[in-house]
Amino acid sequence: MRYQTEKVAEAEAGPVGFSVELLATTRAWRKARALIDPRFLLAVPVVAGLLLRLRVAWEDISTSIRTIPDDAFYYFQISRNVANGNNVSFDGETLTNGFHPLWAALLTPLYLFVDDPELAVHLGLTMGALLGVATVILAFLVIESLTENRWAALAGSTLFAIHPWVVADSVNGMETAVAVFMVALTTLLFVRLGTRGDEPSRGQFAWLGVSAGFMVLARTDTILILALLLLYFAVRERSMEGLWGPVVAGGVAMLVVAPWAIWSLVTFGTVIQISGVAVPQIERQVFLAANGDSFITQITQSWDVTRDAFYDALPRSYFIRVGWPKASILLVSGITLLLMAAVPLGAPRSRFLRQMGILLVPVAGIVVMLLFHSAIRWHLRGWYFSPAALFGAVFFGVALDYILGALQRIRDWFLGAEDISAAGASRGPNRFAWPFSSIQAGAFILILAAAVFFYGPQRADVWVLRLPHRQNMLEAALWLEANTDEEARIGSYNAGIIGYFSERTVINLDGVVNEHAYRARREGKTVEYVCSNQIDYVVDLSLKRWESVPCGDPPRARFELLTTIGRRLAYFRGGQVDVLMLVPEPAVVPSQQP
Repeated sequence: MRYQTEKVAEAEAGPVGFSVELLATTRAWRKARALIDPRFLLAVPVVAGLLLRLRVAWEDISTSIRTIPDDAFYYFQISRNVANGNNVSFDGETLTNGFHPLWAALLTPLYLFVDDPELAVHLGLTMGALLGVATVILAFLVIESLTENRWAALAGSTLFAIHPWVVADSVNGMETAVAVFMVALTTLLFVRLGTRGDEPSRGQFAWLGVSAGFMVLARTDTILILALLLLYFAVRERSMEGLWGPVVAGGVAMLVVAPWAIWSLVTFGTVIQISGVAVPQIERQVFLAANGDSFITQITQSWDVTRDAFYDALPRSYFIRVGWPKASILLVSGITLLLMAAVPLGAPRSRFLRQMGILLVPVAGIVVMLLFHSAIRWHLRGWYFSPAALFGAVFFGVALDYILGALQRIRDWFLGAEDISAAGASRGPNRFAWPFSSIQAGAFILILAAAVFFYGPQRADVWVLRLPHRQNMLEAALWLEANTDEEARIGSYNAGIIGYFSERTVINLDGVVNEHAYRARREGKTVEYVCSNQIDYVVDLSLKRWESVPCGDPPRARFELLTTIGRRLAYFRGGQVDVLMLVPEPAVVPSQQP
């Protein structure tokens, strides 16, 4: 024992020959320790992340709208209508459940106090920015709970705070910010319950249920994550008494979700949102009509969409940019993960396996959720992948903890003190504010610097996708406000921006927030739907196919191209917005017989 103690002191000795233990007793060291404590330094990425998000949130709308999906304005318009007493609707007439309720509930109070639509958007994006930086803190706590390594937690949360596309996710006006926040909070509670040394109480499981319930309200498909978390605890306990925990968590989550589910069921006859059905079902219908509906065709399509999602869209969104050797990076990453799990490094390996055993449960929930969208619905949107960025940052922290522990283990071998590694590893790198050896410190700084170099805000032009067709849509909305009567009724497939900024009654035609339009579209009767709803204009991207289409039978009117708005782009068939007006057919005068 004396030999081991001497080896520890020798290994930790400073460059002038006295031990770190002695240095830690001095007043100067205690002050330095407070200043460089990772929890204190967490303020740096939090503030940086907040400033990056607020910069986007308060950009001029004509600029920031390039990164805000059209669907975000469904939320803003529905929330504005609710606040103004126009019921839960996008157009002020048609009830809809085509949204995730928690984000809409957070946005609605803004419109009780703010009349300016642009200011309300800025404030809504600011709310997303605050939720984004709160998630940075939760990422830190998740990694710390898994690794007991605050420096690894600081590195992982820093990466999450500054990644350009993660920043853009927070302020995209969608439910993304609140959904990822609730996934992070639920994961934190799950990790803390899963790593406890004693038996968790039912009260702790109840708090997990509260968080998970709000997670489902933030994005209803995260119910698949909740199911796997509860299954994990049910399998782990293996006793009737132990099953009470997951039963309590699941019951509380159901109570939280129940008001929304009951309202949707009573109003629409289903708990499934129309926004989750409309576009995928029409896309499936069109695909099967063109390619046949055989079982082989459907399985092939499921495989193709899933492969594209996991092999291309997901890694390209947050981890591997266009131009990088994707296949090589994925292969090396997979081999590295296997080596980390397999190489016999004692405490670092056992810690890593324990951490991954816990972490893989919510990760599996994310995978199942994405598989549901790809293999079953054949439809994914970019923001569906956003929880993957959170777990990518968490895994970065866990991997860094492993690397630092492995370097300590190797260092012990060279010092001939193999039997003290377990003690050093169990103590963890939190005993002092800067607990690393020089090689560990060098590795930490090098890895974090490389991550910031590739994923930092200076790379925003590489990572963030900006789509200028939305500027064309904003221009079209303002044109409608200036050039149409206040009572004008407008139909649009991509109706978010048009409906929010035109200050007109805009009817959604693709069915995302309009069940009647979805049913008409599914039956191939969209034109009849437009004609029967007294719509005066149809406005959307590339609508020239509607020109001269008759309205009614016999024709009472025809669609005529009024104007085309916006600059021509290289996608979406030019990305310009066509405005068509319903023009009455001239009356047919019966010919006079001589």
